Amino acid sequence: MKKKILSILLCIVLIITLCIVPVRADQTAATYNYFENGILLDVGRKYYTVDEIKQYIDHLSGYDRTYIQMHFTDDENVGIECAYLDQTKANATESDGIYTNPATGKPFLTYDQVTELMNYAKTKNVEFIPEIDVPAHMYGFRELSRIKFGDEYTNNMFRGSGEEVTNIDIVQPESMNFIMSLYDEYTEFFKDCKHFCLGFDEYTYRIDEKIDFINTMDNYLTSKGFITRIWNDSITLDNMVNLNKDVEILYWIRINENYASMIDLANAGFNCINCNNYYLFFVPWINNTNQHDLDYTVNDIRENWKIDISDKTVVENLENYDHMIGGMVSTWSENAASVNDDQLIYNQTARMFDEMYKKIYAYYTTVNTEHGTVSTKLYKIKQGEKIPVTWQADEGYEFESITITDSNNNNVEFLEDKTFIMPESDVTVTVKFKPINVPEETPNNTTENTTTNTIENNVVAPVENTTNTIENLVTNEIVNEASNTIEGNNIVELPITGENTTSTETKKSNPKTGDDFICAYIILFTMSVLSLIKLVMYLKSKK
Repeated sequence: MKKKILSILLCIVLIITLCIVPVRADQTAATYNYFENGILLDVGRKYYTVDEIKQYIDHLSGYDRTYIQMHFTDDENVGIECAYLDQTKANATESDGIYTNPATGKPFLTYDQVTELMNYAKTKNVEFIPEIDVPAHMYGFRELSRIKFGDEYTNNMFRGSGEEVTNIDIVQPESMNFIMSLYDEYTEFFKDCKHFCLGFDEYTYRIDEKIDFINTMDNYLTSKGFITRIWNDSITLDNMVNLNKDVEILYWIRINENYASMIDLANAGFNCINCNNYYLFFVPWINNTNQHDLDYTVNDIRENWKIDISDKTVVENLENYDHMIGGMVSTWSENAASVNDDQLIYNQTARMFDEMYKKIYAYYTTVNTEHGTVSTKLYKIKQGEKIPVTWQADEGYEFESITITDSNNNNVEFLEDKTFIMPESDVTVTVKFKPINVPEETPNNTTENTTTNTIENNVVAPVENTTNTIENLVTNEIVNEASNTIEGNNIVELPITGENTTSTETKKSNPKTGDDFICAYIILFTMSVLSLIKLVMYLKSKK
């Protein structure tokens, strides 16, 4: 009885555990057949008008597969409406279309304005990606929390000091309730977006709990239909094995050798976006916006950067681009208050994006074939990558030839191991199949129920009498089997005409035919002997 009760209790515990702990079976990276490139705009630390943001979207719309990532929140400000913390359009003061929180004195984008931007981006075929930065860079949320909930409640969540004062304590229940209340609001508002950036950069307060927090938030975002993105600087060689594989990585820096490089993450199956902080970050301030520095940055991308370079000037030498999504130019605004020329910021961001986009390229394969299928890598192929080709002919066809040509119609060598090396060009793979030649089969004309049979030009005739006949001793089927003779390896069907003639028609050899002929021959010989014996006995009885 005790064992039965214990078993029931264990089952109940297991069921409760499965209900509480999210179970994810789909932790695999999404597939990107093409590079997708974008611009990050930091609207959490600098206010941009709707028209200014549209200018960035317009520029991106001139390219294929682009996105704008809106960094809405940071230490300086929450740059978007937040009903949970009473930063709303209704509570704000308005001047020339700019809404300001009277409690903080800082402007923000209303939900109506952001909706207008999302709809505009959609008409321009530009993806819109929100970023609500947690659990670091949260001082803006801390101030709104302090205003609404008071210091004691807020300080219990934000326990760090110094630089960590902006880090929320993710092990405190109040902290997680706070974060989830924010994310419940924002995921509902951004429900039509494909990606959602969690942020998670420069978090230093609870190191051992980082990956558990990311996975929890990823499970939550995935359940809402989003693909999660995070910045890479919390991912080490040790903890990346526990990170959900469907999380996409914004790779900007490698802190030291204990942290995962971009090639480490790509080889482990994580999709990566190259956001190199040396080449692709633009942090405008009064000392770096002179024309010399602006031109140097653009030329540096043009001459020295490529998608394999992810951390300063370190070349990763990726084997392939299977898990590279693309690149992103990030315009950060922590020092932008010293720059009074917003058009300069836009122009430089656009120039940097243009050069990055030109440097992010890959090659593609086109397949031509009929009467069969060909399998090979079609998308995002790196120059020098070894590409396998396999094929399968349709029924009735067989392989004839394969040719591979580059965009200049030059032949590319097809190697013995059924691979080719990708040239600096797109290629076309042409596989030809030919019909299989099948020998024609001659009709098998068989005459059944014969009464006259010729065996090797010797006629075996049945003996007729009034009491016993051969038909009573053997079935017609046995007689019919004996109507064939062997010439060489073929069976010759002999026409049943009563004449000693042979047919010139043949059919394919059958392994059983020789044995069948011998058996029939023995049967007929035996029948002939029996008939002779009966004949002799009959004649004797007449005497």
